[in-house]
Amino acid sequence: MRSNHFEEDLLASIQVRWSPEQAHFVAWSTRYPGLTYCDPWSSLAAVDGLVEAIGLDARVTTEGSSAG
Repeated sequence: MRSNHFEEDLLASIQVRWSPEQAHFVAWSTRYPGLTYCDPWSSLAAVDGLVEAIGLDARVTTEGSSAG
């Protein structure tokens, strides 16, 4: 289970902007360089998608490291 401190730090590290080239909102985090999430309709959906992607990435990393 993650702490509220982790979630607050994660949310503080996320930025989102409209990309006219992609015609999408693009969300990214300074804590996870290279990982982005795009949504054509909503900046909040882009942030939510990124948070979910980061959560899935963290679970895979944790499961992989504990298996070895």
